[in-house]
Amino acid sequence: MKDYLSLLIAIQNNPFGTTDELSSESDISKPTVIKRLRVLQGEKRLIPEEDPKKYFSVKPILNYSALGLEPVDILAETSDLQSTEILENVAYEHPYTAYRSRCFGNPNGVLFQFRTPAGTSNLIQELFEILWNRGTISGYHILPVKDSILRYTSMQLTGWNENDSRWEFDWKRWFKASTRKRVESHKTSTSVLETLTKDDLHILRELMVDSRRKNLEIIEQLAQRGVDFTPQTYSRHQQMIKDQCTLGFRVAIDPEPFDVLTNLLVIGTADSEYLQELVAKTQFIPFPFESTIRISNNHLFWYIRLNQDHVSPLLNGLFEKIENMRVCFLDYRNSFLYNIWPDAFDEEEKEWRVDRAFMIDRVTDSL
Repeated sequence: MKDYLSLLIAIQNNPFGTTDELSSESDISKPTVIKRLRVLQGEKRLIPEEDPKKYFSVKPILNYSALGLEPVDILAETSDLQSTEILENVAYEHPYTAYRSRCFGNPNGVLFQFRTPAGTSNLIQELFEILWNRGTISGYHILPVKDSILRYTSMQLTGWNENDSRWEFDWKRWFKASTRKRVESHKTSTSVLETLTKDDLHILRELMVDSRRKNLEIIEQLAQRGVDFTPQTYSRHQQMIKDQCTLGFRVAIDPEPFDVLTNLLVIGTADSEYLQELVAKTQFIPFPFESTIRISNNHLFWYIRLNQDHVSPLLNGLFEKIENMRVCFLDYRNSFLYNIWPDAFDEEEKEWRVDRAFMIDRVTDSL
């Protein structure tokens, strides 16, 4: 990937950049940019004896508040593989699952991230009570999200030493650094449900697959599902979705070529001022690793993907300040991101389906 590094960095800085812009920013000729983009987008082989694969995609950061959805994150504990596989089926069947991953450590089980209609977290809790009563899980923990501050970081390839094939990052210096800046929680956005259609959600679903694809390619994919747009109407709907349903976009890089296959989940408590500064440092002091960090009062929830050599300095740096710290490894190869499901939206009522039969019974009946 050495020859592709400067182009990937240019894409990170300009996710929707044209070939001319990427050529200028990467200092690579336009014909070479076009050729290398075909490789990075999975249209051409990088290694002759291997199948083509995608090395990056552009993902939207959804504005869940505008969409009328709220986060519910749960750690469910299991004692065997069979129970874990049942939980993975729960994630597949539930209409509002956003992410799930096997986790090993404290605890063993499955991490769920749901994005459910506002005010329905009690139905998620009821579902897990049923699973607990059935003996599928030995316990579960609903992670605090009230009044939370949530921020994302993307893998920053400027921290990758291409000559030595390693990540250069001084954790001690980063933990000792300070910033007076603070990150505020996202303000509640104006709801878009009154103007939203299922067709809009089909577009959003395709954008979650990869937003950098050409409009005509997405239109063709939509047509295969019976959702028809002309290029003109598609462009208008897409712009509305980008403006009202997203908070921005991030570039997701394939972690394997850069040896960032260790996924950690760190949970604990600490002084709220320390946690606020911790979040601020991920945003305002250079930080090279992909992560999702959330704080709620004095609670920390930090998912981070990094190189295994950086696990020890990260955990030791946190251990100085974090109390009741729990760490588990998230199984990268047994994790899954779920795109939004348009059929969960009632277009006539202009609201998400929230009946018990839809959110609980259809799931438990499938097990």
